[in-house]
Amino acid sequence: MKRITVIFASPRKKNTLDVVKRTEQEMKKLGSVEFDYIFLKDSDIRPCMGCFNCFTKGVDICPLKDDRIEIEKKMEKSDGVIFATPVYAMTMSGLLKNFMERSVYLCHRPKFFEKPAMFIATTGGVGLKETFKAMDTFQTWGFHSTVKLGLVSPPFKPKQSFIDKRKKKIYKKSAEFYKLVNLEKIPDPSLNMVLFFYAFRKMTKIAPNELPEDNRYWKRNGWHDRKAHYFRNDVRVGPLKRLLGNLMSSMIEKGSRKDFYISD
Repeated sequence: MKRITVIFASPRKKNTLDVVKRTEQEMKKLGSVEFDYIFLKDSDIRPCMGCFNCFTKGVDICPLKDDRIEIEKKMEKSDGVIFATPVYAMTMSGLLKNFMERSVYLCHRPKFFEKPAMFIATTGGVGLKETFKAMDTFQTWGFHSTVKLGLVSPPFKPKQSFIDKRKKKIYKKSAEFYKLVNLEKIPDPSLNMVLFFYAFRKMTKIAPNELPEDNRYWKRNGWHDRKAHYFRNDVRVGPLKRLLGNLMSSMIEKGSRKDFYISD
């Protein structure tokens, strides 16, 4: 049985939860899947203090001892993760943004390479594009693929054609995510993720004193090796992606010839 962890980031259990539940139903029609819901509204996730300890000394030194640790463990044990949020003020909810900030070290030290993620967002009218752009940050946590399901939930009763189109979209995206959860082979990385790898590798190399924990993590995983072209060595990174990655590294190194510093 495949296990899906849902990071639910709405203070209400209405429109967004309805979409997630429908997604669960569609995936269960396709095979054996178990959903584990984490409601951020009911979780103890404290605001990041900006102390920088997770970058310099390690996440275990974080002074905030809350539910972030247990939630991360559940994500690690799952076969896929769903991030679900309503659109508030043209972006993700404050609950989800707060959770992202509390786990920000994962942008520097990604780990979820063996699983895909699904982004679900609902809006009364606009803001889906902006919300998904903000949610793209979660991909830097290491997810090998992402599926995006954005739906409009109008405040008035829609026509049947609108409802049918909505159901069709939920089915299509649910099937797409189910397929990714059941992949036997991890897909090749996108150009954006390859560029991210090359850029961060260079950063951890040129700033070992400013980002010591990042430097140790990347070195321990063998990512500082010249033969490493991505976080996983069982995927293909073509010559063009490698070329562009090296160009990215050169640009970062050239821009860092001045003294490296970290600003607030």
